Amino acid sequence: MEGLKQISSFILLLLLQILIFNHINVFGYLNPYVYVLFILMLPMNYSRATVLILAFIMGGCVDVFENSGGVHIAASVFLGWIRRPLLRVATQKRGVDFENLRIGRLSLSNFALYGILGVFIHHFFLFLIESSQLRDIGTVMVRTLVSTGFTFIFVMMVHLWNFRKKD
Repeated sequence: MEGLKQISSFILLLLLQILIFNHINVFGYLNPYVYVLFILMLPMNYSRATVLILAFIMGGCVDVFENSGGVHIAASVFLGWIRRPLLRVATQKRGVDFENLRIGRLSLSNFALYGILGVFIHHFFLFLIESSQLRDIGTVMVRTLVSTGFTFIFVMMVHLWNFRKKD
């Protein structure tokens, strides 16, 4: 059942990204990449290798449809790599409490911190690689902030839609 949920989530977010969000580009600054929600919401019991492989596949699919030369793969794999440390920062949980953590059951404040950090880091890394020049850091930061804000709103709407009170 869990695998079916992950497959449907993958397909739905990929289709939303390709059919809707890839066509939103406001003045070259607003580029929402909502597919990151797939990586952020992967279960904690997945191994790091599994997360990295799934992040690679998702990023690769987006790269194919955007013809972007691998920047989404790089940013997605980087997000997959730092996902666990981000969760530790956002939740302040350690040991058994952290290993039993369910992302769908995070408090709104913990999920918001986790989501904003994850989306910001992904977008910053993506736009930095895309620009390939540190002299464009101002533009990279503006694009990152604007796109993070829009993407984060979508991520929070999905989380609120699925939010369940703790038992």
